[in-house]
Amino acid sequence: MAIVVASDQHLGYENSDKKAFNLFLDQLLTDDGVTDFVLLGDIVDMWRRDASGVFLESKDVLTKVAALQKKMRIHYVAGNHDFHVLKLQNHSYPFTFLKNLSLTEATFKYRFLHGYEFDSLQREPLMEALCRVMSDGAGEFESGAWATITREWSDLRYFFSSIFKKRA
Repeated sequence: MAIVVASDQHLGYENSDKKAFNLFLDQLLTDDGVTDFVLLGDIVDMWRRDASGVFLESKDVLTKVAALQKKMRIHYVAGNHDFHVLKLQNHSYPFTFLKNLSLTEATFKYRFLHGYEFDSLQREPLMEALCRVMSDGAGEFESGAWATITREWSDLRYFFSSIFKKRA
């Protein structure tokens, strides 16, 4: 078993590097050793863009990922920014969308989570609401507000973690 994992492309967001991800997918298409490709969340960014627009704009990427299914198993684990994909089950999409993933090989079990599960602020109702209500303009406002709020929190977490590490 050879597993390749990619996350946080945030396709649709202005700072996303769609070109680099497309090149990565092209290289993956030529690799015969990969058995599983895990898309580990935030592949598209439904918080900053409307969902329909971001999927239409990313059709070329999704077409390449669908083509990979001929060579390997594709697993799509939802992240906080594309949490709404979990609502797309049973609608003839070429992927199955999951909250988490477990793969087993012999006696080894691998578990994949996007990571939002470890952030107390990232709760399902909030993530689902942000994915459903965002439009392009609202997404720009939300991005700026969230960056301002969380910048202070990350600085405080770093400060407190360094204090507690010194005491231990």
